[in-house]
Amino acid sequence: MTAYKNELLIAQAIDLFKTSNLNVAEVSSTLGFSNPYSFSKVFKRVTGVAPSVYINELYRNP
Repeated sequence: MTAYKNELLIAQAIDLFKTSNLNVAEVSSTLGFSNPYSFSKVFKRVTGVAPSVYINELYRNP
């Protein structure tokens, strides 16, 4: 159940990164993570890349 919940949260995070100008800390807080470090660990576990790498790729290849 936790893995599924994490996948849903990361899908929401990806949507926020694509549709807003929120940074990693703001997205982390919006989704209810205790801190950006915890969010980053889960994001990397689910996607295979750190949030900052994902954001850089997103803006490089719109």
